[in-house]
Amino acid sequence: MVPVLVGHEVVGRDRVRQRGVRMDGAGDQQVAIGRHRKVARPVEGRASEGGHERACHRRRGRRRNQEQQQGEEHGKRAGPGTKCRAHGLCLHWPGIRRAVRVSPPNDHGRSVPETAAVRQASLCQIVVAVAPTFGPPAGARGGPWPKTSRRRCGGHMPHTIRGCGRTAIPLHRVAPRRTRAGTLLSAGSVAPTAPGLPECGVPSPPRTGPLPSPLQSPPMDRIPERLDLLDLAQRRRVHLVSLGCPKNRVDSEVMIGLMQGGGYELTSSPEEADVIVVNTCAFIESAKEESIETILEMAEFKQAGSAERLVVTGCMAQRYGAEMAEGLPEVDYFLGTNEYKRIAGALDGTLPDRSYITAGSALYTSDEDRINTLRGGSAYLKIAEGCNRTCTFCIIPKIRGKQVSRPVDDLVREARTLAASGIRELHVIAQDLTSYGVDFGERDALVKLLRRLETVRGLEWVRLHYAYPWNFTDELLELLRADNNVLPYVDMPLQHISDHLLRAMRRNVKRDAQRRLLERLREIPGMVLRTTFITGFPGETEADFQELHDWVAEVEFDRVGVFAYSREENTDAAELPDQVPTEIAEERRDALMTLQAGISRRRNEAYIGRRLRVLVDGVSEEHEFVLEGRHAGQALDIDGVTYLNFAHDLAVPRPGTFVQVEIEDASEYDLVGTVLPG
Repeated sequence: MVPVLVGHEVVGRDRVRQRGVRMDGAGDQQVAIGRHRKVARPVEGRASEGGHERACHRRRGRRRNQEQQQGEEHGKRAGPGTKCRAHGLCLHWPGIRRAVRVSPPNDHGRSVPETAAVRQASLCQIVVAVAPTFGPPAGARGGPWPKTSRRRCGGHMPHTIRGCGRTAIPLHRVAPRRTRAGTLLSAGSVAPTAPGLPECGVPSPPRTGPLPSPLQSPPMDRIPERLDLLDLAQRRRVHLVSLGCPKNRVDSEVMIGLMQGGGYELTSSPEEADVIVVNTCAFIESAKEESIETILEMAEFKQAGSAERLVVTGCMAQRYGAEMAEGLPEVDYFLGTNEYKRIAGALDGTLPDRSYITAGSALYTSDEDRINTLRGGSAYLKIAEGCNRTCTFCIIPKIRGKQVSRPVDDLVREARTLAASGIRELHVIAQDLTSYGVDFGERDALVKLLRRLETVRGLEWVRLHYAYPWNFTDELLELLRADNNVLPYVDMPLQHISDHLLRAMRRNVKRDAQRRLLERLREIPGMVLRTTFITGFPGETEADFQELHDWVAEVEFDRVGVFAYSREENTDAAELPDQVPTEIAEERRDALMTLQAGISRRRNEAYIGRRLRVLVDGVSEEHEFVLEGRHAGQALDIDGVTYLNFAHDLAVPRPGTFVQVEIEDASEYDLVGTVLPG
């Protein structure tokens, strides 16, 4: 996946204020872009509308040395099979121990487990094929378990996220691909030297051809007989930071394909980059703050002379392009949501103008070389862009434009390409999933698409995100009930249950209609329900909140995310009377998440003793010597995970494969189980 770039330095208050750019706001909500304040960051959650997911902000990078010291200390106290005090789950070392050869310490002073298939080109320090192994260093008795920051409530605790999930593109997460002549391209196929691999997992499956087993040498026909080191050394390097939701991430993946097609090489280190790209988010205030903080942070590398150009793309550029162009002279180019495909010209510095902002959002097609960056066997399938809804709190339609759906045939072609490359799970995404196809006159287009996806060979899980209550047809319900590859998992943002607030939000649905739909969904065997709510919307009284609180206790959703209302300029809700103080909105959010934490633990504990089919994602991003995966009720990045224990004589499964797991332990957010043979 495009991993969350963790541990980033927060821009200081004084410097940000000096560099602040004024934006037109709603009353006292006018803010300076980049003004720093402490904002709660949801560890796992999704912004209330427009479907902005917030990935877990794992502070892996900045805390690594501290975590390693904590782990060593923990290892002295903990023997095999000891319950991890930091996480509260029983994670067994012996089951994942494997004999490995450890390379000499790298530049970061850490030895790296590897198999024999490592070939380096010393000039460029390029690892053509690295096969990470899983297991503790020789002699380790306990696990270097860091004190985890994961707090997923049935999926998430959005009140601990500060804005968007921040992600960087490291080399080892980008799939290898071939040129037309069949030779291995350096851009995308190269992996960084040792430090990243055991920590972040193994490469995603390539777009073409099978990926070598992570525990075996790659086939020799995938390794060129010689490397043109001069060519590799002359390739210009790009560091890409992607903020925000999965839809924005797909745009980043399209840009990666364009970069590689233009001869650029990705680097996971901004210090090594010739050009830095920041793909921004501007959905809510905290997302805007993080976007500006990131831009200023990346601008320091340009000012230091290590980077030649800085390019800003995405929703922030689209929403505040003129203000940012005036207030951020360090930025060379601003590309809006409809212009990000100009990225090659921006990297080369050949675009005649500095800002390219036009209405709407660009769609990509299956013919374009989008590079999947999710780890394991998962990928996103973005089926539409923009939104036709007029929810009073949401700015997305004004940023992304009206909904434009991709043709079914084009989506099926892309799904087949992904499945042929090893993808086993598709996350179907859009701003408004259940309105897919309405813009070209078909109200049942989503059902037609899902039925076509049933026929894609190798595709075993299809997961629906942002399926809103409207246009949720009987045919779609029957499809979820049927025995097919469409999972009984529905992600449906509801926002509230009070009728007068639903009307003020312009949700076009009432409490009773939402209740009836949820009852019908609950009748489907194995159904997992995820939703998000807003607390503190203008006009929300204590009675309204208590009504929502009691309803959540009654329904017992599997996954819930809660967001305190963010007053956004140029939205209708920003002008409503009876604005709720931020402190009260946050208190209500915390109370609702505390309620859901107990519900989530009870529902997770019900899995103990059961055997589940789990898709292996790879090495845990929080426990570097532990594999993790997900069962059908856990969505990538926004829900909890299943940590995997192994018997001594059991082969370690490859990421992207399915295993049977017997669940042994559970927390509010995650499960632990033992992989069964066979």
